[in-house]
Amino acid sequence: RINISYEATDKNDELGQKTLGLGDSPVTVYYSRSSDISQKIQLGTNLPPKGFFVWNTKDIPDGDFYRVIVEAKDNSGEVGVFMTEPFTIDHTIPLFTVTTDPAVSRGEDVKITVESTKELMEPPFVKVAQSDFNYFVVEMSGKGRKFEGVYRVIRGYDGMAVITVSGKDMAGNESDMIVGGGQFGVGVEPPPKPIILSPLDKDVVSTQKINVSGTARKETEIIL
Repeated sequence: RINISYEATDKNDELGQKTLGLGDSPVTVYYSRSSDISQKIQLGTNLPPKGFFVWNTKDIPDGDFYRVIVEAKDNSGEVGVFMTEPFTIDHTIPLFTVTTDPAVSRGEDVKITVESTKELMEPPFVKVAQSDFNYFVVEMSGKGRKFEGVYRVIRGYDGMAVITVSGKDMAGNESDMIVGGGQFGVGVEPPPKPIILSPLDKDVVSTQKINVSGTARKETEIIL
């Protein structure tokens, strides 16, 4: 939503000429998707000379060239017009990518980095839960699209720790959507490395037949 604050004045009111002044409800508020006033769409009418109007933009398409237009008509029929500079209406939510260092903690602190697809009003709200333990808030610092914080691991709660993130972009769109990362291990053994067996291991001896080229072509059996 957009909050529109306005104030209309008329010199006749200052001179005490009420029959020529603004009256009690002289203001009409419009919006336009461009600077073309002829394409304006009414938002509210018969408004007082000074006031506050809330425009719910939920169903308005995204765009970069919106303008608000305020008109005030006095009792003599004269109209004054004010038009804002272009502004953006944006309903897309920010998406978050979370990385941790280390990916598996043996008890040491974990650095959490959150990157947003959109610039945020303030650092995101980040929480971490180890295993089935309660969530703990992680204080984040940074600005724009990248933020960092440090989580102090609680010993005795091994397993996967889950990270949640919520934040608000500059247009006021809120999101808790993580598209990458969002967890790290605590006291979890890394997956086993591949085992490479020696050719001398009797249990894995195999045979295969290979064609060997030479003066006389023959089939040779090689034992691996």
